[in-house]
Amino acid sequence: MIPGKRLITDFIHDTKASFGTLVNNTPEEIADAVACFIEDVKTPGAPDPYADVAALIPKDTNFYAIGARLSTAWVRRNVQDAVDKDG
Repeated sequence: MIPGKRLITDFIHDTKASFGTLVNNTPEEIADAVACFIEDVKTPGAPDPYADVAALIPKDTNFYAIGARLSTAWVRRNVQDAVDKDG
């Protein structure tokens, strides 16, 4: 499995997923993402808690064009898990 940080820095333009196989989210992961989204939209003016992680995404991507933010659930599953495993 590729760590989330590498996925958004090294493979952001890799639309054919040459790095491996994409895995579908589980129902639990989807429910967690929706719950995090609902919490996030309750305070739309709040600062982005993961702006430091988002800063790794190249500026010329749709992520910035549409004003996206990283989901707390996604960061917890893909970035924090990788940090916990790496020490």
